[in-house]
Amino acid sequence: VDHRKAKGYIDGSVLDRDGVLWNACWGGSVIEAYEPDGKLIRSVAMPVTQPSCPAFVGRNADRLAVTSAWSGKD
Repeated sequence: VDHRKAKGYIDGSVLDRDGVLWNACWGGSVIEAYEPDGKLIRSVAMPVTQPSCPAFVGRNADRLAVTSAWSGKD
């Protein structure tokens, strides 16, 4: 994945059971999902500036939880 032209920086990541890579974009307010071949297939807007790490949760691992940070914020 070439993320150089995107907003923010790739931070924490997790793979789902289908091999899709979910990246938190620090400073980008988004979680991005990539197919195994690197194709962007989904962007999930976040209500925070600095999402830091996604994780699948729940009995069926069918919900996405995301941590965030305050670094550089008041």
